[in-house]
Amino acid sequence: MGCDFCEVTLRPLRYYPLEKIVEEIKVNLRGGGNTNAWLHSDEIFGYKHGPPMFEPNEEALLELFQTVLSVPGVTSSNPPTHGRISIPAGYPEMMAKLSKVLRAGPPRNWIGVQTGGVETGSEELAKKHMPNKTLPLRIAPPTAPGRRSCGRACS
Repeated sequence: MGCDFCEVTLRPLRYYPLEKIVEEIKVNLRGGGNTNAWLHSDEIFGYKHGPPMFEPNEEALLELFQTVLSVPGVTSSNPPTHGRISIPAGYPEMMAKLSKVLRAGPPRNWIGVQTGGVETGSEELAKKHMPNKTLPLRIAPPTAPGRRSCGRACS
């Protein structure tokens, strides 16, 4: 989200209206057999986000998955697939609500997020080229003079 080298994230975000999503699900249900509605996004936690920029829209995310699961014939939906790993870390209460809606848990419905990539381990480069990647967490914690940073997203 906002990395200056990623063509996908530099484009304006677009969202399908819920009505279109429901219609697409119904088309697939009529096609036969599959009652699991899979949603995919390059950044699922960016769905109708902010302001402030890059803050997840909990209400919209819950409504999205509740709507999908309310379509007659749908028995399940996938948990979020691709997104910033900082969102589950920064919004555990929202993740608990999404988990409940999605009936996540053992034995087979775990929420696991494939992160959008770890392009560098350099704090300097991350701050320069992808400062929003770890929001709401910081790229690195403040350090005392002469001390090395932990080099990971810490709050």
